Order: sequence, then structure tokens, then C-alpha cells
Amino acid sequence: MLKKISLVLVAVLVLMSCNDRNYLKRMQELEEGVDRPTSITELEEAIGKYNGRIRDIVLAQERIGVWYKMLGTRYYDAKMYKLAYDSFRSAIEYYPGNKNLFYKCGLCAVQMAHSRIELSENDKANGELNYYSIAEKNFLRSIELDDKYDRAKMSLAILYIFDLNKPNEGIALLEPIIQKESKPFEELFAVGRAYIMIGEYEKALQAYDRVISNSRSKKQKEAAKKIRTALVEGMNK
Repeated sequence: MLKKISLVLVAVLVLMSCNDRNYLKRMQELEEGVDRPTSITELEEAIGKYNGRIRDIVLAQERIGVWYKMLGTRYYDAKMYKLAYDSFRSAIEYYPGNKNLFYKCGLCAVQMAHSRIELSENDKANGELNYYSIAEKNFLRSIELDDKYDRAKMSLAILYIFDLNKPNEGIALLEPIIQKESKPFEELFAVGRAYIMIGEYEKALQAYDRVISNSRSKKQKEAAKKIRTALVEGMNK
């Protein structure tokens, strides 16, 4: 008897599974008040009702994207960089043209590299070598979306100079910013370091001299003087 009951239940479940999509579709039509429209008026009303549903879905998707962005920011502020990175990547699925999301993914990747966090299996499957390469790709994508996005250029230059040992690439990004900005003191410190790396000591001295002459920050002036003094002493040996 139990065996027969079990067989009947299995048959019912299989039948329900096969008809599940049709059932859900039918329920949605009843919910919307749309039941096999045929006339012009019925068809126009059906389209109007489904357009309303589409607008609701689009609005919900937009909100989800914003919430992922907010969540990523909260995680980043809490120094939970892996979770922040994942949240920003999820936000990109909703806003693939947002330069700031790619920039923030780059920042997270740099922090994960510094923290020596292991690559995820998904990143390995995509052929990524390390988080520095992921950071570079995200910064480049951000700049590709907006070639005037100096914040991303600065971060990429720092990555090239201090992490990837590519001073020339860093200089190429920084010099245009330095030329147009009136107070590019952080950029001057970075480009000075890059010039030292390639043996262009005079250009490095010029960068630090500009900081000393123009910065109102006592801390920046003292730092520039200290580096300059050490550089001159090294040149005179």
C-alpha cells in the first residue's frame, strides 16, 4: 500500500515539475488581469500592464546596484577588502559603465595584494596572476571609461612605481597631471621617486624643489627636504 502511495506522489511531483512554468505564467497573467488578449483594446491594455511590471523591475535592479555600491563602501571603510571587492564587482553587473566602481575595485585589489590575500578560485580560473594585475586592469578600465579621470591615473601610477617596478609608465601618467595642476604635491613625490628609479636625478630634484617652494604643508616640506638631502648626498659620493 505504501509503495503504491509513493509511486502516486512521485507521479504527481513529476507532473507538477513539468507544468511549473506554465502554471507560474498563468498565475502572472491572472495577477496582471491579462488572460489571452485578442482584441486591439485588450492587447493594448496587456502591453500597458506588462510595461508597468518592467518599470518596477528596472527600478528594483537600479536600487540593488546602488545597495551593492554602498555595501562595498562600508566593507572598504572597515578594511574588509575582499568583501568590498566582491560587492563592487556585483555593482558593476548593474552599472557596467561606472568608472568609479572599477576604480574602487582597483583600490581593493591593491589592498588585497598588500595583505597577501590568496586569489579566489574564480580569479585563478580567469587566468589572473595576482591582485596587482587585477588592480591594473580595473584602473585601466576606469581610465578607458573617462580619460580625464586623474584619480584613477594617479592610483595606477602609484601601482606602477611602488608595486610593479614600472617607473616609466608611472611618469607617463603623472607628468600631464603635474603640468596642469597648481598643487600636485602628492604627484610630485611619486614622480620624484620614479625619476630616482631610472637615474634621472636632476628631474627628481626639480620635483622635490617644487614641493619645497610651493607647498604650505610643513610635513610635506620637511619630507621633500629630507629626500632631497639624501639624494644630493648619494649623488656626491
